[in-house]
Amino acid sequence: LEEGATFGYVHGDATNNDAPFPELPTNGGVITPAGVTDGSGILTVANLASDGRYLVVETDGSGNQLPADAILGLYCAGDGDT
Repeated sequence: LEEGATFGYVHGDATNNDAPFPELPTNGGVITPAGVTDGSGILTVANLASDGRYLVVETDGSGNQLPADAILGLYCAGDGDT
């Protein structure tokens, strides 16, 4: 767990859960900043819409998605179904 790691998310409609996210930045979408991990390496993102689907990504300090080989990893806890 690392302090100071930044994360963001993309929210989209769950019209086809097997389809790629049309909202991804590579398709013109925008990453919404989620915040920075605290001293324990934890980031809590609250008050998200319960409908649709989310893609959570690690970002650099400017909100750009990090490449897959540069990420720390991610563990989600809570009400998520995956």
